[in-house]
Amino acid sequence: MRINRLTIAGFGPYKTAQHIDFDAFADDGIFLITGNTGAGKSSILDAICFALYASVPRYEGTQQQLRSDHCEPGDPTYVELWFSTGGQNYRVRRSPDYEQPKKRGTGTTKKPAAAELFIRVAEASGGELIDESDWQGVAAIPREVGIALDGILGLSKDQFLQVILLAQNRFQKFLHSKNDERQAVLQSLFGTRRFADIERALVERRKALEVLQRESAEHIAQLGSQVEAIVGAGAGAGAGAGAGAGAGAGAGAASRDDTDSADDGGTDDEADTDDEVVIAAAPPVADRGYFQSALAELVEQLDAAQHRVAEADARFAAAEAELRERENTRRLQRRRDEAAQRLVELRQNDEAIADERRRLEAAGRAEIVWAHVTAESAAEQALDRAAVDEKAARTAYEESVALSSLAEKSLGRSTGGSSPVTPHALAATAADINRLLGGLDVVLSDEKRIPQLAKRIAEYDETEAARQAELAEASERARVLPSTIDEALEKRNAALLEASARTEADERVARLRIARQSAVLAASLKSELDESRVVEKVRSSENAEAATLYDRLLTRRLDGHAAELASRLVDGEPCAVCGATEHPNPTAWTADLGEPVSDEQIDAQRTRLAHAGEALVEAGLVVRDLVARHAAAEASGGAQAPAEIDEQLEVAQQALAAALAAESSTRALDAQIATLRAELESIASTAAELTEAVQSTRDARASLVSQRSQIVELVEQHRGDHSTVAERALELQHLFAVTREFEVALLDHNDKQLALDAARQTLRQHLDEQGFADKAEVAELRLTTAERADTASRIGTHDMAHAAVLAVLAEAELQGLVDEPVELEAAAEARTMAGSDRDDARVAAGSVADRLGRLRTLVAEALQRLDASEELLAEYETMRSLANTVEGAEPNTMRMRLESYVLAAQLEEIIRAANARLAVMTGGRYSLEHDDSVQYRNTRSGLGIAILDQHTGRARATHSLSGGETFLASLALALGLAEVVSNQAGGITLDTLFIDEGFGSLDADTLAIAMSTLDSLRSGGRTIGLISHVEAMKEQIPSRLRITVTPQGFSEIDQRS
Repeated sequence: MRINRLTIAGFGPYKTAQHIDFDAFADDGIFLITGNTGAGKSSILDAICFALYASVPRYEGTQQQLRSDHCEPGDPTYVELWFSTGGQNYRVRRSPDYEQPKKRGTGTTKKPAAAELFIRVAEASGGELIDESDWQGVAAIPREVGIALDGILGLSKDQFLQVILLAQNRFQKFLHSKNDERQAVLQSLFGTRRFADIERALVERRKALEVLQRESAEHIAQLGSQVEAIVGAGAGAGAGAGAGAGAGAGAGAASRDDTDSADDGGTDDEADTDDEVVIAAAPPVADRGYFQSALAELVEQLDAAQHRVAEADARFAAAEAELRERENTRRLQRRRDEAAQRLVELRQNDEAIADERRRLEAAGRAEIVWAHVTAESAAEQALDRAAVDEKAARTAYEESVALSSLAEKSLGRSTGGSSPVTPHALAATAADINRLLGGLDVVLSDEKRIPQLAKRIAEYDETEAARQAELAEASERARVLPSTIDEALEKRNAALLEASARTEADERVARLRIARQSAVLAASLKSELDESRVVEKVRSSENAEAATLYDRLLTRRLDGHAAELASRLVDGEPCAVCGATEHPNPTAWTADLGEPVSDEQIDAQRTRLAHAGEALVEAGLVVRDLVARHAAAEASGGAQAPAEIDEQLEVAQQALAAALAAESSTRALDAQIATLRAELESIASTAAELTEAVQSTRDARASLVSQRSQIVELVEQHRGDHSTVAERALELQHLFAVTREFEVALLDHNDKQLALDAARQTLRQHLDEQGFADKAEVAELRLTTAERADTASRIGTHDMAHAAVLAVLAEAELQGLVDEPVELEAAAEARTMAGSDRDDARVAAGSVADRLGRLRTLVAEALQRLDASEELLAEYETMRSLANTVEGAEPNTMRMRLESYVLAAQLEEIIRAANARLAVMTGGRYSLEHDDSVQYRNTRSGLGIAILDQHTGRARATHSLSGGETFLASLALALGLAEVVSNQAGGITLDTLFIDEGFGSLDADTLAIAMSTLDSLRSGGRTIGLISHVEAMKEQIPSRLRITVTPQGFSEIDQRS
């Protein structure tokens, strides 16, 4: 990390802005910060620390004191620091909060603290910043700036103060500190509070384990009490269960005082229980043996209870079986008696069932014959319908034959004479008619074509006329087209000539547009130039006035200088000019000298004169720039007025538009000429095609006329007496249809007569077979389907009931039963008593099982708790030893806490780095040692520092060193600490180092050694800043920052590099 630049304003003793360029010291590598006591040397270091960390160690908690007391109400207070690290350049600007005048009204208001952080993103050729745009903002709120700087710097404030700003007397104090004080410093530098946190965490864990161990023991004791209660609860319960169940000796677990006799439901062999239950009381600390013994005891109780349940179950089963057997016998007796009674009832209906059985048989025979009765009736009805159909067909046939013009010619064989018409004759007539129709099929098709042929002939006539018209139009177009093409060629040549001027018109329009832009620019620049010349004249006048006023002030100051010096003379003090201590005739201030002129007035006027000169130069530059730009604009054609150029541009644009229109017309005429020529060529081909088409149309029409003539002649031959062949064919089709219908009706009537004869013969045969005299008898005995079903159902129900009753009476289990009903009440009472005994035994066993289940859960939990308690005790012993050790208590014989142990390792590394410097500075005489010996009166140990004197070979306290030796040891320790901290902060490169230490306590030789050591720190481009009053150092270090106090009391910085 390198500190590059620093600006301080309104901060500490500095009222006005002071600028320090630390990069200017880079070549020398070492510079001196010098000045009178209280001038503000250390304030430079305060400003750097404030810029980076918003804090000044000297004023912790009183940041408002940072603002300079010399500031006027409107003066700003800020610190701006440029630094570089990690290959990047940064700029941080920070202001404390302070009072400032209100913008409105009177009084002041507090301006809040502000901070900004930037990173440089561009550089000029010389490394200087171009302007403000070369910086990019990173953060603009104090809190965000602090967070960003933490990540950029990688050093805490305390670390920064130890490795870059080595403050005055800080390391002499560190050298002589006690262990606790040194621990606090190292702790802030190396961030080892996490080890103290570990120590606290281990102690808290030890305490927590103590609580857990105590709670575990208490819980185990509670489990022991619960186990004792569960085991003891079975003493009275076991005895009562044994008595209620009528159990024998040994069946329950009852105490001697709670024994009871068996109840009346027991047998003569059952005796009172005499077993004694021994309940072990829980020991003061319940162990595994106690819990396991209690569990075994309750298991024995459960076994006895379950044995009593088994005996009660056996007695209940025997009583249950006896009752079931008696109930079954009683059920069979009732079944036998009910079946015998039902048989008597059925036999009373046997005669009626026999009559219904005979009636149902006769109805079955009638049903067989009835189907043939129905068939005969249907045949009679069919014959009647066929006769009606025949009569209607005959009438239609005879009427058609009478009206037909073909009757005498074609149908004489079917209608002549008085003989009846037969189906055979009708079939022959239909065949003759069909042959006539077949001969007319072709003629009918040709007759239908006659209208189509006439229509097509008319279409050919229209087509021929249209093509003749097209041919005449094409001939006329072919005659006119050549003259039209010649006219288009003349127009095209004229347009082509006019379009040839387009290139020249384009160029002229472009030149005039450029000239107009230049003219407008020249006019605008002329106006700006006139205004700039006025500004330049004003700036010249202001500069002349400032120069005149400056000269007047200098003259007044010189004229009154003697009087000013005389006003400062004091009797007895030497004169600043001659050195005399007496002043007999000092120059007096007269009215003609005017008011005294101060250095501040001259400086202020000098500044105003410089600003006026800069403004004049800037105005002159603007005028020269505008003159050059105006001349260039006029040279580009801007000499003419824009209005004149606009008129010329309008004429040129019109010419260009005409040329463009001519070009467009030329392209259109070329396309038109090409189209006309193509049309002329197409007309000749079209005329030939039309001539050929006309002839083709005439030929096709003649063919159609011939076909129509032939068809008309054929129709005349076949239409007979009818107007058309179609009319004749329609009449023949009707006659064919009625003939066929008459034939079919005759055949159907004959078939129905034969069917009726057959039906009557079949019916007679079945009447004889079934024993019926006629159809009337059949109708009388016949039953409906519902009647047959009802009768059959009654017969079937009777038969099934009779069979079922006989089957029941024949069952084997009904044979041999006694006549008297068996008795059930005594067996039911015995079963009820046995069930009650069984339930009592089961309740008792369930109670023991429930207590055993709860006991198993408690014992399992207790054993688990005992296991956990043993593990917890082992963990506690380990944690107790570990926590005591990190606390520095027994068994830690060194009485060194964990954090002290870690810091001791850091201190050893610091001492090794410091001894490398101290050995050179003391010629090998002194070296620092880490003292980790046990201290007295319970004082913490591990961070002591002793000094080893090689002359005596003994280590001694650092307080025994002389002032110069103490400085060297402190400086070596400071440099060693800086080296270790920077290494552990990520290997930060320390390119800038400030040392504010007491070099004045060193003799010349020791100072030379110290300077040689500091000079060696410059290796690698490091820059060292020293704060000192020692004259020898001023002689050896030419580069310096000199802090002076002005007569007004505030300080200023003069940099010399």
